Amino acid sequence: MSDRVIINSILVILILIGCTLAQIIYGVEVEELLPMIAMAESSGDPSAISADGGYGLYQITRPVLSDYNRVHKTAYTLNDLLSPKLNTRVAMWYLKWIDKQLTKASYPNDSVRLVVAYNWGLGKLKRNGYRVPDWFMTHPNKVYRTFFCEEIARRKSLP
Repeated sequence: MSDRVIINSILVILILIGCTLAQIIYGVEVEELLPMIAMAESSGDPSAISADGGYGLYQITRPVLSDYNRVHKTAYTLNDLLSPKLNTRVAMWYLKWIDKQLTKASYPNDSVRLVVAYNWGLGKLKRNGYRVPDWFMTHPNKVYRTFFCEEIARRKSLP
C-alpha cells in the first residue's frame, strides 16, 4: 500500500468517527501533525511540485533541503524529494527544528505557531513578532483554515 493511500485512509477514518482537526491536533506530538500538513500542502500527492518550488507530500523547498543536506551531510536533490519516505524524513526534521526554535522563543508546544511557521516561514513569523497574522484564519487552504479556526476557538474556551 502506498504512503498516499495510507495517509488518505487515516484521514477518512478520522473524519468518519467525527474528529475535528483541533481534537486530533491538541496535545499531540509533532509527528502527529504530519497527515494534516501532507493533506494541506499537497492533497496527499507524493509527486506534487508547486509553482512556489515545493516538492512532494510536504512541499519541501530548496532552502529547507539545503539545510537538511548541510546538517546531515547528504546530497539529496529536489527530485529525490519525490520519494515519500525522504520527503517525510525531511518534513519531520524541519518540524522538529521549527519546534525547537519556537521553544527557544518562549512558545513551547504551540501547534498553531508551528504550523504557521511551516507554511509561511519561521523568518516571516519572527519578523511579525511571533504573532499569527489574522489572514491565516481565512487561509485559502481549507485544511489549514479549519485547523486555525478550531484551535483558536479551543484556546479561547480554556479557563
